[in-house]
Amino acid sequence: MSENPSENSENGAKPMADVSNQMQAYVRQAAAPVMPGELIAHQIARAARRLGVTQSRAKALWYGEARRIDAQEYMIARDLYEAKILKGARDAYEVNEKARKAAANFLARENPFGQVADDDLKFTGKKNRTLDF
Repeated sequence: MSENPSENSENGAKPMADVSNQMQAYVRQAAAPVMPGELIAHQIARAARRLGVTQSRAKALWYGEARRIDAQEYMIARDLYEAKILKGARDAYEVNEKARKAAANFLARENPFGQVADDDLKFTGKKNRTLDF
């Protein structure tokens, strides 16, 4: 066991520096999306509104200057971050589904060699093969 207090403790708790860095990333993500040329102060204000903290608290978290981070405030920021990640994944899936359907429709009209199964984009004819997107 190392004597360095910044390393993980025996109970598995994260060192403050790791929590602070993670919280800083969560707060910055809470301000997204960022418009080109937008002031940092406006981003901090938006993050504060979304996280339900004061602007001065959001600023301290933004710059990694907070001396303590409450578990509740960390969990709120983490949950907001994870919700944004899940929404992004869901949006990407919907875009991918639309592209797959558009490709199937295009191939069904333009394919002189046979029919296209809409479910898995397999060509029917001499050879069966799947298109990967």
